[in-house]
Amino acid sequence: MNVLTSIAVLGFLIFFHEMGHFLAAILQGIYVDGFSIGFGPSIIKKKINNITYSFRAFPLGGFVSFPDEDQNGIKANDTNLLKNRPLFQRIIVISAGVFANLLLAYIILIVNINTVGIQYDPDPGILVLAIQSDKAASKAGLEPGDQILKIKDNTLGIGDEAVNLLVKEIQQSSEKSINIEILRNNKLKEINITPQNIDGKGTIGAQLQPNIRQETYKPKNILELFKFVNKEFSSLLSKTIDGYKGFNNKFLIYRSTIKRACKNCRNWCSII
Repeated sequence: MNVLTSIAVLGFLIFFHEMGHFLAAILQGIYVDGFSIGFGPSIIKKKINNITYSFRAFPLGGFVSFPDEDQNGIKANDTNLLKNRPLFQRIIVISAGVFANLLLAYIILIVNINTVGIQYDPDPGILVLAIQSDKAASKAGLEPGDQILKIKDNTLGIGDEAVNLLVKEIQQSSEKSINIEILRNNKLKEINITPQNIDGKGTIGAQLQPNIRQETYKPKNILELFKFVNKEFSSLLSKTIDGYKGFNNKFLIYRSTIKRACKNCRNWCSII
């Protein structure tokens, strides 16, 4: 069931993405001759107004196809061919799929906030979700549900910044005892914990998250709704861009490594 659900969600995302390309072309009067969800042999296919719509056997992709001049008697200089359109119009068609997905994400945020509600800002400190047995946190007596408020007499803030600060302190304190203050059952308690050294970094074997309340509240008006949606959307977009940057950096490192390996291989071959 999970596999079918994942395929259905993926198919919907692909449909929305390809619909962006499709509409960007159609609304500009650019010829389109195919709109397909999936790859492989067609399961369902229908031609309407010289455009073939199809659903194919493997719904793990999709495409919008554009005719060449040798199809349907179209002249090579026809201005409605994609390749004959000005650059900015072609850019609109190419980028429309991404913008369609961004629009979908924005719509989902609106629906989610209207139905589920807005989470309250995190309370101070960090919540311990789970503890691994025989790890530093377990040995020190840390328990799921504890709220970590201080580390080394430094008060932790709220949200992701507090988690990042705590993780950084732990990683830099490998095999060194550190003092933390926790809140358990409305009582303050101090614990000394010694992070274990794994690959040169300290770890304690605990799953942490910002101290977020479970309750939510509905936006008071449309202004508050869109203010929160814009905030969440900006955060999502920023994290996505950072993820792509990280992927690109890894790709460049990988490519550089391959180039060096190939160069070394040529050197070895010449020596042999």
